[in-house]
Amino acid sequence: MTLMLASVASPAEAEAVWAGGADIIDLKDPANGALGALDATVAAGIVRLVGKRKPVSAAAGSSLDAPGALLDSVAAMAATGADYVKIGLSPDAAGAIACAQWRRRPRPPSLSGCFSPIARQIWVFCSSWPTTVLPAPC
Repeated sequence: MTLMLASVASPAEAEAVWAGGADIIDLKDPANGALGALDATVAAGIVRLVGKRKPVSAAAGSSLDAPGALLDSVAAMAATGADYVKIGLSPDAAGAIACAQWRRRPRPPSLSGCFSPIARQIWVFCSSWPTTVLPAPC
């Protein structure tokens, strides 16, 4: 089965791609990179607009941007109500730091592994990244 994911940065774009038949509406700000996060308020507005008509994914940024801020961005995008949150890890020390921070973050006792009760996560890696740099998956 083939589905169409359409990336949008505004409510008007979300309406247009929904009307055009997109299967998944992807929220991101391409001015901030391939996984650039939208402002959380804008993203939450789009999620409310789309409702449950289509699944919504939201880019949270990548460790290339600011590894220390990545976890806050993931939490902000999950809080918008998006169905999926995309998280990018780079092949350098920043990616290793972000992954280590993710593994050390506080979690509810009932939660196992890396999963959030709010949104499913999509971890984005590049196949050419050296795996020796990154710690074991969380």
